[in-house]
Amino acid sequence: MILPETGLDGCVTKAERLRQTVAEYKFERRDEQPGGVSIGAACYPDHGQDKQSLIASADQMLYRAKHAGRNRVCSPAA
Repeated sequence: MILPETGLDGCVTKAERLRQTVAEYKFERRDEQPGGVSIGAACYPDHGQDKQSLIASADQMLYRAKHAGRNRVCSPAA
């Protein structure tokens, strides 16, 4: 998601809401799929000065969320 004029706290709040909605949704054949969703959050300009570095920062946080057990939101401040 791109959230213009949204600080890290607001971004993490929206990401957590999305994570929870996906985790609770009754997908068809849900039992056959991995549970939950992992999300990495980052904000401009604190975590990246340009498009590539901002995406790289969010990607690092995504991998942190996956390695921490999945189904969570991670950000540079978390």
